[in-house]
Amino acid sequence: MASLRYNILSGYLAQAYTALIGIVMVPVYMRYLGVEAYGLVGFFAMLQAWLQLMDMGLTPTLSRELSRYRAGALGGGEACTLVRSLEWLFGLLALCCIALSVAGSSLVARNWLKVQTLDLEVVASCIAIMGGIAGLRWLTGIYRSGLVGLDRQLSVNGATVVFASFRSLFVVGVLIWWSSSPLWFFLYQALVAVLECLAYRCLLYRALPRGATPFWPDWSALRGISRFAGSIAFTSGLWVAIMQLDKLVLSHYLSLEDYGYFSLAVSVASGITLLSAPLIQALQPRLTMLASQGEEQGLLTLYRTGTQMVAVVMVSLAGSIAAFAEPLIFAWTGNPELARHAAPVLFWYALGNAVVGVLSIPYLLQYARGYLRLHVIGNALFGVCWLPAVLISAARYGGTGTGMTWFAGNLLFLLFWVALVHRRLAPSLVFPWLIDDVARIVVPAGLVAYALRHWAPALASRGGTLLYLLLAGFCTLATALIFCRAATMKLKWPRGLVREG
Repeated sequence: MASLRYNILSGYLAQAYTALIGIVMVPVYMRYLGVEAYGLVGFFAMLQAWLQLMDMGLTPTLSRELSRYRAGALGGGEACTLVRSLEWLFGLLALCCIALSVAGSSLVARNWLKVQTLDLEVVASCIAIMGGIAGLRWLTGIYRSGLVGLDRQLSVNGATVVFASFRSLFVVGVLIWWSSSPLWFFLYQALVAVLECLAYRCLLYRALPRGATPFWPDWSALRGISRFAGSIAFTSGLWVAIMQLDKLVLSHYLSLEDYGYFSLAVSVASGITLLSAPLIQALQPRLTMLASQGEEQGLLTLYRTGTQMVAVVMVSLAGSIAAFAEPLIFAWTGNPELARHAAPVLFWYALGNAVVGVLSIPYLLQYARGYLRLHVIGNALFGVCWLPAVLISAARYGGTGTGMTWFAGNLLFLLFWVALVHRRLAPSLVFPWLIDDVARIVVPAGLVAYALRHWAPALASRGGTLLYLLLAGFCTLATALIFCRAATMKLKWPRGLVREG
């Protein structure tokens, strides 16, 4: 299990770096691009998420199948054929995505977005390029998920750091020394997307058996995974709609400039879910292998430990961000007006994303067991309630209203639906999981964050505000660790849980 520790550590370092530079660079982008052009960046993030609907559940299914191959439950030739077939399928769909984005770019720029000062032709060109970038990154997802399934976490995390630097840091040179036009910003991002796709492809094929990969696809290889992929496709598509519906609706209701401010708050809140991703990424193949090998006790032990680790990260990060939303944005940007308008949105989205981070762990249990029926039903019910709620809240209360709706809906899902999942898949954890593994950590740490905000001294300087925020975050994290059973008992990773092939 030592490799699991290294995978989690490297994953957190990579995601922390990615989240940090992504957040730190936002004021820089706003300075050189302008707030309205940054609204295009937020629109691109939303568009890229919606295009995940074309994934059809095949990316996570490939990860699961390659985990089975690594555990010895799938042959090398079958694994290579599956990879090649999915590569062909996703490549063709990526071309369709690019063609559609080019054809519809002018329509979106003129009739959907509320552009005020930017040239409409430039906006349309940016939207066309967005489609190309999204298609390339979508194809990259196949190679990346394959590496995750093969437990090549260090390779994935290393590549994540390298290309995050290219996307977020080096683009500043283009804005400063070449052009601050959003068109050049997106052209540069397209070049990085090409290089990233080629790099991940090379890493994946080096990890597969040599000489076992055919050139042409075998579509019959997809029939064996169609049922599981279908469940994933439905839930993934529904989850994309749930996650992005508010952003899509607000992109029409808000001016592009106001949408830029909204995107700033959401980009900070998104860092919360990014920091849960490394643990999810490391646990996914291990839990799948344990389930495949019938190691029930090891599966539940790792599941509960993972839950507690995610709870610690979520409450310490989200609690601090939510409690100090306005001073955090001020210390970050130096703009008190921006902080005042964005803080309410950040408060609710930070709390909502923290709940989503915790909810990702029960999904892993269902994923590992290959039983996604409850996940499908639960997300369908959530989506039915979410659609009218977000339409009403967006129209009446803007980003703050959709943030409140996001938090309330996910909290109700955590309190009631997850218990039904555990009753079916882990009956012994119906109450202990929520009480001992989640509430035991979240409640005291959340109270500490609230108390520190309530008793915060009046700080006029950005430096002093930042230092106090760091101190508050450290105190919240320390409290979470004190009440974390895995940490206080110095729980060791059980040995022999996974028999390496």
